[in-house]
Amino acid sequence: MARNYVEGDQHVAGRITCENITLPDDTVGEDQIPSDANIAAERFEQQYAATVADTDGTTSSSKSTVITQAQGTSGEFVALRVSCDGAPVGAATHTVDVHIEGTGSVLTGVVTLDSGSAADTVYDGTFDGTALAQDDIVKIVEVATAGGGTLPTGVAVTLHWREEAD
Repeated sequence: MARNYVEGDQHVAGRITCENITLPDDTVGEDQIPSDANIAAERFEQQYAATVADTDGTTSSSKSTVITQAQGTSGEFVALRVSCDGAPVGAATHTVDVHIEGTGSVLTGVVTLDSGSAADTVYDGTFDGTALAQDDIVKIVEVATAGGGTLPTGVAVTLHWREEAD
C-alpha cells in the first residue's frame, strides 16, 4: 500500500472520512470535545471524595462509617488523607483504616496519629492495590485509644476513589 506524506499544516474545508485512523497521543483533549457532544456517561471514569470528621477526642472509641456502595463496574482507590487540629498527647493513638465489607483492609497499614503527629498536618495512607468492584461497601474504620494520654481532636479523614461509570 502506498503512503502519501504531506509536511506542514493542512486545511480541509469539508469532512474527512476514512476506514481507520490512528491519532497521536495527546491529540484529542477536553477542548476538542464540544460541550453538546452526545457521549454516554459509561465512557467516563468518575472521581469521588468523602470526608468523615470527628471533633470529640475525649474518650476511647471504635467506629466504622460506611462511605459508599460502589456503583461503577470497576474502580480504584486514589488517596486517603488524615489530619487533626489538636495533636494526641502521651500514649494516645487514633488509627484509621479503609475496609471493603467482607474483604477487610485495603491499606498496607493503618494511618496512626500518635504523640509524634502534628496538628494541621496531612498524613497519607498507602493502598495495597485492591481494586474496587461494583456493589463493594467501603468503610472508614477508626479506633481511638486514650492509653492514659490525650486523644487528638478535630480528626478529619478524606477518602478519594474513582469508578468506571455503568
